[in-house]
Order: sequence, then C-alpha cells, then structure tokens
Amino acid sequence: EIERGNLSITQIVPGFAEKLRKKYIEAAVGSVIVGIKQEMQRIGATRLVIDPIAPLLTKEEDLPFTREYIRELVLAIERELGCTTFIVSEVPTGSNSLSRFGVEEFLASGIITLGLLRRGDHVYRTLCIRKMRWTAVDPVLYKFRVEKGLGIVVEGPIAES
Repeated sequence: EIERGNLSITQIVPGFAEKLRKKYIEAAVGSVIVGIKQEMQRIGATRLVIDPIAPLLTKEEDLPFTREYIRELVLAIERELGCTTFIVSEVPTGSNSLSRFGVEEFLASGIITLGLLRRGDHVYRTLCIRKMRWTAVDPVLYKFRVEKGLGIVVEGPIAES
C-alpha cells in the first residue's frame, strides 16, 4: 500500500512533548490536527490510526491537564477530520484499567482490549469488546491470531475452564 501511495507512516510532530508545555491546549491540539489533516488529504485517507497516543502527549505530570488535552484532541479529530479513527492506548501489564490516563474510555465509541492468556503450556492472544456505543455486546473473551496477508483472524470464543 505504501508503494501505491495509499498508506503513509509519518512522524508529524517531532519534539511535541517538549513544545506542549509552552502552548495552550487548543493551540497544541490545533497544530496536531493540521498536521494529520494535511497528511490525510495528501494520500486521500478515510481512516486514521494513532498508535500509540502517548507520543502526542506531554511529559506533564499534571493528570487533569493531560486528560483535558486528550479530551480536546479526540473531540477535534471528530469535529475536524470526520473519519473513522483508531487510537491505541497502552495500559501496564496486569492492570485492569481500560486506559492509561483514565479518560480515553469515556471518549471512545468503542473499546477493544487485547491481551494474553496462559492455559497450561499454551499462551493465547485474546480480544474482548468491552464497549461499543449504540450496540449491545456480550463480555466474551475471543482467541485470535495475526496471520500474514489476512491480519487479525478471530478464531472464536475461549471456553471457560
């Protein structure tokens, strides 16, 4: 897809974490949105993946500031870009949290958690749809694999043991 010009992997905001302290949230979010929008228009993108969101964030230790920044960023993406967006947020291993900063899950229309499950001598990749706005979802743990040429292949629910 890169060769055909349909996929772009770009660092749009080098040094962003350091610059964020000097800007108001709106200005910082605005500059990120402008960069993303220009790249999306250049390749005609209709979907956006931010993986992970952490590099677009500040090293600021003020959690309310970080949460407000994330909120403004997500709302600006919806308002300005109008595209399907996947934002990846990691959580510490073993944590039951749905997000790193405690705000992403409230802004997202859907939450899919990925994990690993050890059963005996086997380790399985797992997927669970925790939230999908406007859709009823059962809290089922699915086994999946990543296969070249196919991507993510969901093999089905994991049986209780």
